Amino acid sequence: MLLFACIGWLAGALIMIFLAFVVSPAVMGRPHSIQDPLDRIVLGMALLGMTPGALAGGVVGGRMIHEGDGRSQLLMAALIGLVAAIPFGCFGFWLLGW
Repeated sequence: MLLFACIGWLAGALIMIFLAFVVSPAVMGRPHSIQDPLDRIVLGMALLGMTPGALAGGVVGGRMIHEGDGRSQLLMAALIGLVAAIPFGCFGFWLLGW
């Protein structure tokens, strides 16, 4: 269970970093930098906000598929963790004015 939760969190964290440094500058026009302390704080708070959704999504995704091998369970944990993390992380970015 812990492995599935960690896989879900990792997938959620990677998508949040992608949204923060690739999608957001393309849409908003303001490039963000990891060098800026304020951007690091906002990214950290958004990652903290998406953590419960990603962890729960990883556990649920890992429990969904009992057939097949372990790779399918890990893949499903990553996908459901990613899908569960996006709304929480985007709400965090919006709330913090990213």
